Amino acid sequence: TTNKSQRIALVLASVILLLLLFYSINLRRNKLRIAKQNIVINESLLEKEILLKEIHHRVKNNLQVISGLIQIQASKIKIPEVKEMLHESERYIESMSMVHQMLYKNENLRIIPMHNYLNELCSKILESSMSYQIKHSIDIDNVDLKIDCAIPIGLMVSEMTTNSLKHAFDNKSGNIKICLKKTSE
Repeated sequence: TTNKSQRIALVLASVILLLLLFYSINLRRNKLRIAKQNIVINESLLEKEILLKEIHHRVKNNLQVISGLIQIQASKIKIPEVKEMLHESERYIESMSMVHQMLYKNENLRIIPMHNYLNELCSKILESSMSYQIKHSIDIDNVDLKIDCAIPIGLMVSEMTTNSLKHAFDNKSGNIKICLKKTSE
C-alpha cells in the first residue's frame, strides 16, 4: 500500500508539474503576444500623433493664407467701416491660427497652455493696432484647455481686447488686464 501511495503521489506530482509547465508556457506566449501588440499599438499611436501634428500645421498655414488674403483685400478698401470689419475678421482668424500653431509645437496635442496663448494673442493684437502706449498684463492660473474651449476663449479675449482699444482709451495710453482663474473641479 505504501508503494501504491508513492506511485499515486508521484503521478499526481507529475501531473501538477506538467500543468504548471503548460501554464508557464502559455503565460510566456501570452506575454509575448501582448508585447508584440503593444509595439504595434505604440507605433500606430506615434503615427497618428505625427499625422495630427501635420494636420494642425496645415490648418495653421491655411488660416494664415486666408488672413493674408483678407489683409490684401482690406488694403484695397476705401470705406473705413468695411476695412475695420475685414481687420476684425483677420484678427479672429489669427486667433484660431495661433491655437493650431501651439498644438503643433506642443508635446501634448490635446491641450493649449492658456497663459502662453492669451499672452501671445494680446501682444499680437496690441502690436497690430499700433497702440504702443497701451500695455497688457496677464494674470492666469496654470490652466491648460482643450482646443474646443481654447478657441472660443481666444475669440472672446480678442474681441474684448479690440473693443478696449477702440473704446476705452481716450488718451491712447492704459493697461488691459486679462485674468483667467481656475475654479474647483
